[in-house]
Amino acid sequence: MKKLIIFLVTLPIILVLVLALAAGVAIQRGLATKSDIAFLIDMAQRDGIAAVVSVIKTELYGVDLATVSDPSYGRELIAGRGHAPWVLRCNLDGHPRMLQFALAPELWAAYDTQQMSLYQAWQGEVLFEGSAYDY
Repeated sequence: MKKLIIFLVTLPIILVLVLALAAGVAIQRGLATKSDIAFLIDMAQRDGIAAVVSVIKTELYGVDLATVSDPSYGRELIAGRGHAPWVLRCNLDGHPRMLQFALAPELWAAYDTQQMSLYQAWQGEVLFEGSAYDY
């Protein structure tokens, strides 16, 4: 219990020291001025840390947020569907070219495109493993 309390007390101090070190390095390398750091601190207090991260990405690293792709790829969760996207091409049980349909939460069906027939329907989860998912 003592170790947890000590950890919780020292964690904010360590974070402040790391941020101060990062700010000092940025000022020393000419990436930011003291007024830039003061602006970021004021922005963090006013708008939150997400606004500061956005400014750092665009100004410091030159990332144009308008050209960054949407990580959801336009996927929308549909109530009752259980998964987005709700149709997937996959290899299932060693069979290539299968289509998986998320019919409802934890309710799936698979269609064999080579045999042009329903292959399997099951209740449960799909393990997204293999080279396409986790290399």
